[in-house]
Amino acid sequence: MHSYSIDNNNYSTILWFITVLSALLNAGLNIFILPKFGITGDNLTLQLLGLLISFFVSFNVIFWLFDNCLWKLSIINNLIKYPNISGKWAGTINNPDYEPISTEVEIKQTWTRINIHLKTRTANSNTKALAFFVEDYDNPKITYIYFNESETVDLKSHGGTGKLEFIKSENVLKGDYYTDKHRNNHGTIYLKRENIN
Repeated sequence: MHSYSIDNNNYSTILWFITVLSALLNAGLNIFILPKFGITGDNLTLQLLGLLISFFVSFNVIFWLFDNCLWKLSIINNLIKYPNISGKWAGTINNPDYEPISTEVEIKQTWTRINIHLKTRTANSNTKALAFFVEDYDNPKITYIYFNESETVDLKSHGGTGKLEFIKSENVLKGDYYTDKHRNNHGTIYLKRENIN
């Protein structure tokens, strides 16, 4: 999986929120919970070290939960405006020079990382970079760079780019792709989500 970019400024706000939540959790733990178990300290250095360690642990646990799970909850996702395209997809690749090609796609996505793995009968491709454009959050745009590894002698491995639109109401990704000079062709992609991860 690789990182991706998005054209909103919510990332720093979310990190600030996670930091504050971690500090509050840490304070509550050290003020209210630990003394009930007799865990106190007269040594200021040990207390500060304990605060730092528990803050670090709190931050990482909350960040991991947010990165892997919480951002996908609809109430949170509608606030932060990060499209969730994770899941298994199926559809076709259409090229003016060839018959339509059936494809299966698996998209793994967290709040900070993503990979789009596309598989056809003769090749596999994975994204190397991706950006979301969410001005129209109900139909965000996606641009990506991919590398395709061929499983046949006839098709050379190659790179390329793509532009997709995610139509949330229909669970559809559709758009165009372009290959590099080794293949020098283009076409359209249509994918329908079968299930969400």
